[in-house]
Amino acid sequence: MRDSTSNTDKNPSLENTGFDIIIGNPPYISSENMPKVIKDNRHLFQTAHKKTDIYVFFYELAFKILKNKGVVGYITSNKFLSQEYGLKLRELFLQNKLCKLINFNINVFKSANVDTCIALASKDYVSNNLIKSKNIEHKWDYMGFEAIDFKPINQESFKSLALCNFRLTLTQEKYRLLESIKVQSYKLEQIAFVSYGVRPCGNAKHPYLKKKDLIHQSPIGNAKPYIEAKSDFIKPYKIHTHHYLDYQKDRIYNAMFEELFTPAKLMCGRTLSNTDFINFVYDDKGRFCNDSMCCIVLWKDLVNATHTSPKKLISDSKIALSKRYDLKFLQGVLNSKLIAFYVKELLHDGLHFYPEHQKSLPIPKITESNQSIADSIIALVDEILAKEMSQELQSRIDSLVYELYHLSEEEVRIIESAK
Repeated sequence: MRDSTSNTDKNPSLENTGFDIIIGNPPYISSENMPKVIKDNRHLFQTAHKKTDIYVFFYELAFKILKNKGVVGYITSNKFLSQEYGLKLRELFLQNKLCKLINFNINVFKSANVDTCIALASKDYVSNNLIKSKNIEHKWDYMGFEAIDFKPINQESFKSLALCNFRLTLTQEKYRLLESIKVQSYKLEQIAFVSYGVRPCGNAKHPYLKKKDLIHQSPIGNAKPYIEAKSDFIKPYKIHTHHYLDYQKDRIYNAMFEELFTPAKLMCGRTLSNTDFINFVYDDKGRFCNDSMCCIVLWKDLVNATHTSPKKLISDSKIALSKRYDLKFLQGVLNSKLIAFYVKELLHDGLHFYPEHQKSLPIPKITESNQSIADSIIALVDEILAKEMSQELQSRIDSLVYELYHLSEEEVRIIESAK
């Protein structure tokens, strides 16, 4: 195939027509392991983005050599559906017609430990195209492959999602519910600053400085209480112990700034292996954390911060809005089933929960008419922080969050039955 497509002098007909159909199983090679010739010519591919994989380029090349309304069908890694590196490929698909997406949440190839996806796309565009999609969860799901019950998804709905993520579990009912939640919400970033913690290692001038030199179980040097996103330090809603960081600000690779850690704040891990419960913990002890966690600080508490990161983003409107919100209310909402559903359906890529994900989380708008509900959530969070989280207390918070969004019984059922 390379000879037949690399030189149109050999095949002049390709200039006017192209292939009717291209089917294949391209190689999976991460950006770090790509051949030098590919790395050197990466700039030639419009789908090259972040730490991409070589199979992405095979899709792009297929669209270039297909004739109009020609079809490409590949089985590849399924990471392009939601990983950041797949953004440009997803945009390319959305400029054309996606016919079928079959996502295998199981290993198909014995020789490759990777979840795969079959994507069929046509080189044309149809408005309001309905993609036939299916998630294969078990081996027996694909035994009767011809009889697979495909679910229709409007291709346009992917365009409104963060990074144009391809969410194959997103039914029309879920999509309408999620859009309704967005309309009734602020984004977390409008109320609070969200950022990684420090990176406890030496900077370029102090490369000898290692994490073990900075983290201790007792106070040493410029000691700051310190945690990481591990069960050693945190449990649901709160922090149960900490170590100490010798905060050598001028020597640490990314020391951030002290105002990120000293106010009362929420903290959450930057990875998610389980989206059934997302754990935002409360801290009012000035604890520092490393970059395995994100800090969420109300804008009103960063008015005097001089670091460029918050300074270039803060505004009078954000400060005023943040004054209307209690951190414990935010914690109750962020730890609710509704937010877990939102993350699962729109944001989760299988692992990461970056600051950009957390910034986009919806926070219900508080008014005089629903302030009493917000106060009830705060009281329940106070009870959890004073004791322990219980299923009863969490269920009451979940119900109050549903009430804030005026959800019907059917909408609550959609959230609670989501897998």
